[in-house]
Amino acid sequence: MDFLGQMNQIEHDPNEPKIDRQNYGWLYRRALILVAAFWSSPSLALTASELIQANRQFGSGYVLGAIEYRVTVVDADNPDFYRIRNCIMSSNAKSGTLLDVVRRYIERHPETLPMPAIGAIIKATNEMCPTGQ
Repeated sequence: MDFLGQMNQIEHDPNEPKIDRQNYGWLYRRALILVAAFWSSPSLALTASELIQANRQFGSGYVLGAIEYRVTVVDADNPDFYRIRNCIMSSNAKSGTLLDVVRRYIERHPETLPMPAIGAIIKATNEMCPTGQ
């Protein structure tokens, strides 16, 4: 008998609590989308130079996605996570405004041009939400 046949014959304990997968479905879908998006696309390879040259719709979406990830995925190792999250969420800034903030940051810091755009986005949000706010 093969492995799958053996697995099908295993009796399950009736007292074992069942996992309600419906309540966790959104989490699995979101994780799958994030993995697929970053694994299958060149989004991590986009430089700051390419970001400022991109059309406005693409740039706005890219920046909004990166910032949304930054403020929704808890980074327990980053002591500034909640400060930046609260700052950005309370600003009610639109995606175009966030793109403008990032573009101005890149223009003021030309050394970021050949680097990954995500780094410039993180640095721009750090500057947008200074310590002590």
